[in-house]
Amino acid sequence: MSRGAVLVLVGLLSACGDSAPEPVHTSRFEGVVGAQGDIDQVLHDVCDVSNPAATAPEWQWPASEGEPERHAGKWTWVNVWATWCHPCLEEMPMLERTLASGPIGLSFLSADATADDLARFRREHSFDKPSPRLLEASAVASMVSRYGFRGASSLPVHVLVDPENKVRCVRAGLVEARHVEQVLTALGQASAPRIR
Repeated sequence: MSRGAVLVLVGLLSACGDSAPEPVHTSRFEGVVGAQGDIDQVLHDVCDVSNPAATAPEWQWPASEGEPERHAGKWTWVNVWATWCHPCLEEMPMLERTLASGPIGLSFLSADATADDLARFRREHSFDKPSPRLLEASAVASMVSRYGFRGASSLPVHVLVDPENKVRCVRAGLVEARHVEQVLTALGQASAPRIR
């Protein structure tokens, strides 16, 4: 063997000890399992405003007619909606179905202008869930602003409150089932796996 070949071989062998380990490639299933428990990352991806537990502001129910459904000791998904809001009406059945059991309780707040509008909707759609009506129409904008949201507060509005009564997420606009499933998965309550 020539002297040059020996030097190249010695160089390669000595470099092997310093090389970085091969990257580990996970399957989609392993990636989903690995995402469990990373609620801060999921909320960062899903929400317009997300707050880590250590710095999250305290949740305060806005003034309303009627008592909101409270879920002490659980995560609470607060859905602010109105009878005239078509995206609200589209997503409400999905929210009810997806959050029917598990670590997140669902509470509705109506932003309708009058109690008559809400009562009419209840009669026409057999909607029997507790949904107190906000006393002031401006309450939605001031509420989301208090929790760090600076955009237009179009309905629906979603606020996710942790078991310690801290606001961890504010999102304005429609949510899809995949968003809710991401949050549930991060909290360790995954639905049946789906092939994408």
